Amino acid sequence: MNRLMLHLLLIPLFAVACAPHTTDDVLAVYERAAELNDRQEYLAAADSFHRAATMAEEIDAYDLQFRSTIAEGECYYMLDIVTMLRRQLNMADSLYERHSDKETLLNRLEWEEMLCKLRGSYYYLTADPGSDAKPEPYRQASLSYQRCFALLDSITMVDETFDLPEMAVTIHRELLSLYYKQKDYKRALEEAKAVIRYYGEMPYQEKPATAADQRLNSRILDSYLSLAMVYARMNEFYAAEELMMSLPEACLRHPDALRTRGKLLMLRHDHDGSVGKEAAKPYYEAYIRAKKAEAERTMRGMSDAQREQYWLSLHSFLFDCYRLEETAPEMLYNLALYSKGYLLESKRANGKPAQWSDIRSHLKQDACAIEFVQYRGRDERNQLGALVLTPKSSRPQFIHIADMDSLSRMRLSGQMSLGKALRSTNKYDKNSIYQNAQLPRRIWTDRLMQAIGRAKTVYFSPDGLLQQLAIEYLMPDTSKTCRRLSSTRMLTRPHKKIDTGRILLIGDVDYASASNVQTPGNDALAYQYIQPLANQLEELEGSRSEVEDFKRFRQSSQNSTDCILTRTEATDSAFCAQASHYPLILIDTHGFFIGTIEDGTDMKPIYMDHSLSQSGIALAGSRYALLDSTHNSHTADGILSAKELSGLKLQCDLMVLSACQTGLGYITADGVYGIQRALKQAGVDAMVVSLWSVSDEASAMLMSRFYRNLCNGMDTYAAFMDARRQLMTAEQNSFDAGTLSHRQTCRFADPQYTDAFILIDVL
Repeated sequence: MNRLMLHLLLIPLFAVACAPHTTDDVLAVYERAAELNDRQEYLAAADSFHRAATMAEEIDAYDLQFRSTIAEGECYYMLDIVTMLRRQLNMADSLYERHSDKETLLNRLEWEEMLCKLRGSYYYLTADPGSDAKPEPYRQASLSYQRCFALLDSITMVDETFDLPEMAVTIHRELLSLYYKQKDYKRALEEAKAVIRYYGEMPYQEKPATAADQRLNSRILDSYLSLAMVYARMNEFYAAEELMMSLPEACLRHPDALRTRGKLLMLRHDHDGSVGKEAAKPYYEAYIRAKKAEAERTMRGMSDAQREQYWLSLHSFLFDCYRLEETAPEMLYNLALYSKGYLLESKRANGKPAQWSDIRSHLKQDACAIEFVQYRGRDERNQLGALVLTPKSSRPQFIHIADMDSLSRMRLSGQMSLGKALRSTNKYDKNSIYQNAQLPRRIWTDRLMQAIGRAKTVYFSPDGLLQQLAIEYLMPDTSKTCRRLSSTRMLTRPHKKIDTGRILLIGDVDYASASNVQTPGNDALAYQYIQPLANQLEELEGSRSEVEDFKRFRQSSQNSTDCILTRTEATDSAFCAQASHYPLILIDTHGFFIGTIEDGTDMKPIYMDHSLSQSGIALAGSRYALLDSTHNSHTADGILSAKELSGLKLQCDLMVLSACQTGLGYITADGVYGIQRALKQAGVDAMVVSLWSVSDEASAMLMSRFYRNLCNGMDTYAAFMDARRQLMTAEQNSFDAGTLSHRQTCRFADPQYTDAFILIDVL
């Protein structure tokens, strides 16, 4: 076939591809999004609603564009992503201002009602659930929802045939959640009864035939469970139990009903002690079994983002089971093993999930394992507990550690609290944490130390606030060593010695170099986040000396298998090309985390692309690209974000990141979403990362000693701790103006230098 004939044949195809969308096209995408939303696949639904809005805008279908914009916002409401919800609310406001006068009166009223509901949802999310007062966002949310009822009345006045009972009951459900969150249980009861008046008349189908029947079943059950919980909060336990027992047997077998029955018993125990926690245990056990089966069934075939969204929304309910505390330590230890890092572990085809007894069998006689867990205890306050296991344990031991809010508010010095010091970007504030005399015993309590007993090695997996606190350096008994693990499940993995035969080293980076390589596929979102910090990407003198010391040492051992990337060669593309070939990777550069550190665990689901784009490291050409106003952010920029790192396929025994803030990220139920999360996802076994901005010179001294120790055959943990001790005791000659004399001082003995770096999953 000649080129002219091929060209003529392609013209109709091209014309079809470029043809404008039709209303039916938009409706098809919208309905697909609605199906995803009904299946609670909110991320995928949001993307589809966004596409529908874009298509509708192209053909001036303003009503469909507005409804798609609102629906996308509702998806973000379900995901608790305030920033994205705010964006959709602003877009909907703008559409209403520009186009509502082109619509019928009925459509205008519907638009306004949808806007009010979305605005109420936004205010609902921005309210502080930990506040005892009724903050302004709660008031604004209530006003917005109440305005919806007035608008619904106006709609029915315009069109009497327009029946909107389901829209009204949706508003009642939102108000029920709002008042319940405020602990205004009297008003919550009114809303719960309004909801059940609507759904209570409908039959619950034991074998629903369609997806619509399943959705209706879910709403019927939810109405009863919500009313039961409100009764319980008002201490009307008999009314709550009577309501539950009126449900069909099929309802009572539902996982949500099992959890609610367990929670009702726990609330009754808290109120008067008339029932023990043991009564709730079988319900929680059955609930966990059902949810595990549901997760394994539901998550098959999902994308990574969908799996993440589903799991993190599910985990907040599983985490409620920790209220059983010492009543069911075996079940809770197994739950901790199952839940921590579940998304990462679910990708590994390594057989059945680990049990507490598996961990016990892998412990040496002088070791113990601790799973720290954060959970909501009595009065819904965040609590910190520890599940302790020794080789001789007949069962794990549950120990309550602290009320998390009280721990976060603990005064260190002056007006500085522990939470404030952890959030601070000032490295000098870190001294107030690790030099405080009371803090070690607030974490390593007397009861916890008694449970640890004579164990010399303590393996622990942190949770919540402890993800950002180097508690391994706060151990009051200095004869014990503490090793941080992402999960004590790591103990069941075979221990292997770090291969130091081949090393990839990146350092002495030229950030200002101009790069002519315009490789596509860059994380454009990370480029936007880091751009304001471009001028902070100065060359690191300590990095240069660290690289030179490494070269001298490795050349003296006549090793020719290393790859050393410096100056303009230390690009992100060079790293990605080489990283998969080396078991030991050392990176000395600038790191960043653009975000906020919360006092405790944020149990809300998060948007992976958003969070992993807020952490990363800077390589060659990054400063130049960030300051270049003409740079295309979708092409290589010298920044390796956590999102980009997570996509690599590595076989790395140990990665050392001698850079600032590489251990930080968003704290979630599934771990810290930042660089450390990305590296585990990429296949890194163990890592060294930092919890705050570090000293260039002190880091160079620490790392040089650490590398030498490793290459001389020392155990990884021992090699690092030796380097840390050397940093603490390194002396320098300084002049004392008070005595007009010279004296020897330990320049880097303060915790801001010695406690910045932590080891993760070093067995």
